[in-house]
This record gives sequence, C-alpha cells and structure tokens, in this order.
Amino acid sequence: MPDPIGNGPETRNFSPLFAPSAQRMAAGHHPRKDIMELLWEIAGWAGAVAILSAYLAVSMGWLKAGKGFQTANLLGSCAFIINGAFHEAWPSVVTNIAWFLISAVALLRMRSMQDSPAAAAEAPHVQFPGVPDSTGQLAIVEAPRAASFT
Repeated sequence: MPDPIGNGPETRNFSPLFAPSAQRMAAGHHPRKDIMELLWEIAGWAGAVAILSAYLAVSMGWLKAGKGFQTANLLGSCAFIINGAFHEAWPSVVTNIAWFLISAVALLRMRSMQDSPAAAAEAPHVQFPGVPDSTGQLAIVEAPRAASFT
C-alpha cells in the first residue's frame, strides 16, 4: 500500500537528484549520473542567462548587435541544445539549432566583411540621438522647406 504522504517506493524515483543519497543508491542511481544531470541543468540555465543578457544589453543600448551579441547567442543556443536534448524537448532543440545557425552565419558574415577591402569603402553608420541602433526602428527626418515668395 502506498504511503499517503508520498514517501513510498513509487515516489522514490520521482526526483533522484534531490533525494537523500541512500534513496538514490537504493533506487539504482549512481552519483556520477546525478552529477551529469546537474551539469545539463546548469548548461540550460547558463544558456538562458547568455541569451537574455545579450538581448537586454542590446535592447538597452549597452551593446551593439555585433560580434559580442552574436557570440552570446551562439553559446547560449549551444547550451539550450544540450539541455533540450537531455530532456528530449525536441521542439526546443530544433528552435535552438536554427538560433545557432543564424548566429553562426551572422558571425561568418561579420568576419568576411572585416577581411574585405570593400567594407572600408561603405558609408559610416549614422546614429540618431534617442533611437536605438538595434531595434530596426527608422528615424524619419524631414528636410527643411524653402520659403516661397509669391
């Protein structure tokens, strides 16, 4: 008969990472497996911190959407791929593979633009006051009108 407060053998396997070590060993869990599970969880949280920190920094204007931003997205998506595969969360894995590929292609394009002499010939970037350079917003500046003398 199961224990009414949930301490019976049926619940022993529910959360082996946080169960007392005697229960984990009795349930057939190896400490090394628990450490690996913890590492996969840490990878997931580290990925979340990397991606969200990069997004916050770009959105607040603390960081340009350049190499640092793309690198944080690349590393964060790798961590999410590892964590999602561990949890068999395949939609998350596929989404983060796409996220990884977008970041990788952006980094490769940035690298190739640095190496090409045509990059130096491009017009300099104009930053309008109060308009973030990473949100895709377009500042509309109206040209002054000439006075008409009729």
